[in-house]
Amino acid sequence: HGIRQWCVFKKFEPWGWIIGSGIYIDDVQRTFWEKALKVAVLFIVISFVIVLISWVFARSITQPLSLVKERLQNMSKGDLRRTDDETETAELALSSNETGQLMDALNNMRENLDALIGQVQLSGVQVTSSTTEIAASARQLEATVAEQAASIREVTATTKEIASTSEGLMKTIGEVNET
Repeated sequence: HGIRQWCVFKKFEPWGWIIGSGIYIDDVQRTFWEKALKVAVLFIVISFVIVLISWVFARSITQPLSLVKERLQNMSKGDLRRTDDETETAELALSSNETGQLMDALNNMRENLDALIGQVQLSGVQVTSSTTEIAASARQLEATVAEQAASIREVTATTKEIASTSEGLMKTIGEVNET
């Protein structure tokens, strides 16, 4: 019939028989291609599932890290305010993986920096208040020194007047003694 076959014959000596078997090449090829198609479809499905799982896993790492990066960039610019997406940040900080721990540490750092800046501002106000008090004390001291200088000038003038009066009195006493 023109159909190709693959045949095998073997002689079985103890009984003198010849045993043969055969298979059509077309059947083998059809079975091979059916199996190859099934394996290829299975490979494509498994590859798609692996790519999907990898994408989800990578996104679960890169998305929180992008959020951390954004917060750090804002903090480096001096922006310590809380953002509108604090719910996402809080959920991330509550997770127990490394990214959650990183976000928790970042939030703690932001709160500590905010508290530190508040303390520095309070210290600045206290320094300003102290400076104002010192300036007022200096003005009061200046007024007191000016007042004392005026008093010293008065005492000096009075002393000169007394000295002059004393000289006049001594001359008069000297003249009275000579007479």
